[in-house]
Amino acid sequence: MTQSYSNPLVEQREFVAGSSAVLLEDKSVIVVTGEDRLTWLNDLFSQKLDDLKPGVSVEALWLDAQGRIVRDFHIVDDGEKSWLITYSTELANLVTQLQRMVFRAKVTVEDVSSDYAVVATWSKDVAGSFMSWQDPWPEVSVGGWRYGGGPTEPWNYRESLVPASEVVSVWKDFKHCGTMALDALRVAAMRPTGPNEIDEK
Repeated sequence: MTQSYSNPLVEQREFVAGSSAVLLEDKSVIVVTGEDRLTWLNDLFSQKLDDLKPGVSVEALWLDAQGRIVRDFHIVDDGEKSWLITYSTELANLVTQLQRMVFRAKVTVEDVSSDYAVVATWSKDVAGSFMSWQDPWPEVSVGGWRYGGGPTEPWNYRESLVPASEVVSVWKDFKHCGTMALDALRVAAMRPTGPNEIDEK
């Protein structure tokens, strides 16, 4: 991950203005297919997902037996498949674990990270992207809970799935923004995320 390409303050202003984007090289994409996918995800994660509507963006947590956060997921369904964006750390182990938990459900879990890149933008989707996840923060779903105060400024963060073959051309349409500018915006919005902000507590 590139922290900054030039001046992070300038990059941040350009990002909020919509003229720059962040290539999230530390994010991976998992796709879940099958008619039981939403009920299976609902049973597995903290978020209510069994009635997730196509195009609705949600965040879900995977908790261990003690209720501690193992991993967070950004999820959007297209009506046929559920797309899960998560950080790349120990991805192979994660996919194996998920596949082992399918049991009799009509579900297939596949790592498609080599087919899609995750590009972060502000306010608008990336032209040519296959699917987009719009962060619902600071709103919470029914039964959810937000710790701490909410942001004082609008939080219009998005993550778009861009086919690997289109990344170079899409990247040319934006000025380049590093993760330092994005992290500063996220901290100001009191927006936690994994993996570095998730521990055994």
